[in-house]
Amino acid sequence: MLPREGGEYIVVTKSLKDVMCLYEFGIPAIAPCSENLFLTEAQFNKLKTKFKRIYLLYDLDIPGVKASKKIKKEFPDLQVLLMP
Repeated sequence: MLPREGGEYIVVTKSLKDVMCLYEFGIPAIAPCSENLFLTEAQFNKLKTKFKRIYLLYDLDIPGVKASKKIKKEFPDLQVLLMP
């Protein structure tokens, strides 16, 4: 479902439901198989070659914020989105 040629940005979110909602707004997005997993370094690097910016969008609850902080430490190029 991602654009073959890449683009300006992509959103990594936590669920297929979020991916579908973002798709309806014309925003390319992907979600790992589980909320407890994130992309591998190889997958992240492949996204970096296709997209100028990679955003992370998790829930704004305690588990979502903790996971976002942990992922940001591992992937500093990632930009975290916080939506109330």
